[in-house]
Amino acid sequence: MLQCRQIGGRLAVFVRSKSDKQLDQQVISAALADFVGSDSEVLIPLKALIGRSSFRSLIPPAGSGQGAVQCDALLAELKDIFAPKVLQQISFVLDGFLDLKTAGCLGRPGGPDRRHRPSSGR
Repeated sequence: MLQCRQIGGRLAVFVRSKSDKQLDQQVISAALADFVGSDSEVLIPLKALIGRSSFRSLIPPAGSGQGAVQCDALLAELKDIFAPKVLQQISFVLDGFLDLKTAGCLGRPGGPDRRHRPSSGR
């Protein structure tokens, strides 16, 4: 399986190559399954993530190094839904998806919860 940040980067390339009409949840879900493989620990939460309307707001800035505010808002939504380890993985995927060069969604002051940020991308 790819590292979480790499999955996000590949997903960004994928969504940028498609038109809005081509980007329904099933298409994105199929691409994620290709990138993640059989690792259901990551795949199931990511499929839940892409079904959220707030994830759609991250598609325009995909790969641009922007969208940190939207990322923080989405992670704040997810904080009570997913365990900290899963939230970390989602955060790394979103970091890669948005190509954030700084500490990332969970690591910024004002981000949802900086305490659970691990030091690696997995």
